[in-house]
This record gives sequence, C-alpha cells and structure tokens, in this order.
Amino acid sequence: GSDEQEENVVKPQKVHGTRWLQHKRNAIKALLRSYPVVVQHLQELPDGNTADCVRFKAYLKQLTSFKFATHVLLFDMVLTPLAALSLNLQSSSVDLQFAVSSLASCHAMVERIRTSDLQGQGQLADLLNKLDAGEGVDFKGVNLSGMAQASVNALHNARNRYAEAVHGCLQARFSDLEQQDVFKAVKILNCSTWPEEEDALRSFGTDTVLAVHAHFAEIFADESVADS
Repeated sequence: GSDEQEENVVKPQKVHGTRWLQHKRNAIKALLRSYPVVVQHLQELPDGNTADCVRFKAYLKQLTSFKFATHVLLFDMVLTPLAALSLNLQSSSVDLQFAVSSLASCHAMVERIRTSDLQGQGQLADLLNKLDAGEGVDFKGVNLSGMAQASVNALHNARNRYAEAVHGCLQARFSDLEQQDVFKAVKILNCSTWPEEEDALRSFGTDTVLAVHAHFAEIFADESVADS
C-alpha cells in the first residue's frame, strides 16, 4: 500500500494517556500524513461478520466522512497555538515577560481561528471550497462521504465551542498572569507593544508603572528599602 502510493508512512501515535499537547498534535500530524495509506489498508481488509471486521468497517466509514476530515483539520489548527504555548512555558530560559507574551499570542491565534474565514487557505479551506463548488470532495485522494451543509454548520459550531473552551481553560489556568496588574505590567518590556506615534509613546507605560508602584507601596515605604 505505502510503496504503491509512494507515501512515507508515519507510525500512529497515542493521543490519550499523556498531558503533553505536543504529543497530541504529533498524533494528529501522523494521522494526516499517513491518511491515504491507512484508508487503503482498511479498504483491503477481507469482508466478514466477525467483531473485528464490523469494527474495522466502522473505522473506515468514520475516517472517510467529510465530518471526520474537517474536524481533524480543525483540531490541528486549534492545537497548534496551544502546543507552541506549552513548549514556550517549558523552556529553560522562560521569564515572566515571555510567559505573558506567549499567553497573549496564544489567545490571539485562537481568536483568529474562531473569527477568520475558514475558506481562506489551507487544507480545510480546500475541502469547504470544493463543497461550495458542488464538486466531489476528496481528501488526500480519498473520496469523502456525508457532504452536506449540516456538516459545515456543525464544523462552525464546533469551532466556536473549541475556541471558547480554550480561552476559558487558559484564563482559569493563568488567571493571575491575566488579571493582576503587577503581572500585566510586564507588557511594557515587550517592545512590540510600544505605540509608534511619538505622542502616544511619551505617555506609554505611565499608568502601568504607577500600578506597579501602588502594588509595592508598602515595601517602598519601608525605610530600609528606601535607604538601599
């Protein structure tokens, strides 16, 4: 199968049993890369009424559905910024400013996924555009079944749910970084957030510095600290 299709097959990876997002994303990447070969292998299995045959037929039906293909691609889109955030926070050189910046970047990327036109670019866009054009929809050379507007509506609903869930989880996990002024203040250390207009730059960061000073007012008022 793989030799005939000239495909470089990647061994399937486990998605469950690990908390590392990068592993989950790698598992999806492996499935996407080996998708045509996996489908062909299931198609070539002998027919039968055994429990295994019935199960493999169900796998094949699921794998070749429009809903499955589009949702896997959507999962990959959503997991990409999360995996990047996870790796950034595991870095041995991570500091507070980098952590806050990485968190904000992840939120922004997830929000773009939620609000952007899915038919703009990429493999997911190709499937949606083919459906709109009334063409037969194939994914990596595999003809898909179950093409209907209901599947597209389900995809958009799922996109909103996933994005909201990710935002909620990040806010719950990193509430201190996102809500406390003293942590939010590190944004002024990120030059990319500085305004370009000269007038805006003059006053940029003033409120932030005052908020930090107010947070540590009791310490600053200590004479021993003031003397040092």
